[in-house]
Amino acid sequence: MQAGSMTFDRSTTDIERLIDEVVEKVRPQIEQKRQQFNVETPAKLPKLHVDKGKFVAAAGESAGQRVEVHAARRDITLHIEVSTHRIEFAVADSGFGIAASELPLVFDRFFRSNDDRVQSESGSGLGLTFTHEVARLHGGDLTVERVESGTTFRLQLPLESTGAGHD
Repeated sequence: MQAGSMTFDRSTTDIERLIDEVVEKVRPQIEQKRQQFNVETPAKLPKLHVDKGKFVAAAGESAGQRVEVHAARRDITLHIEVSTHRIEFAVADSGFGIAASELPLVFDRFFRSNDDRVQSESGSGLGLTFTHEVARLHGGDLTVERVESGTTFRLQLPLESTGAGHD
């Protein structure tokens, strides 16, 4: 990633299929922890011109992070919002949230929270760095915010640069 050697194989992709793949990717973790994973989408979704494999891996990483670090019976929601110029994938959880002091660090390579609840889970600290880079290379952005009861990651892509459009 750092050397700029990540390549993309973009194709026009159906968002609903992408979502199904992301949910299937994290389903074993969800079932193991007996969590609720909700998907909220508008009635009509555009197609995206993305690298499907990298996009599924990146979105799965964001969703998987939320599943991984929270105890059983926590809600996680994937909410998709489409406007004229952008699409946003927001993954929100109802967990303990990321410490405000750590928010600026979550996309740094090898960053792992000092929170004992996170330290007890395995991980390299590269997943969110990868997700951030995939968003950037698609012309978008990945942000994180602490909310009243949990954390929300927002992956935003401009529709123009993805070659997307409404059907």
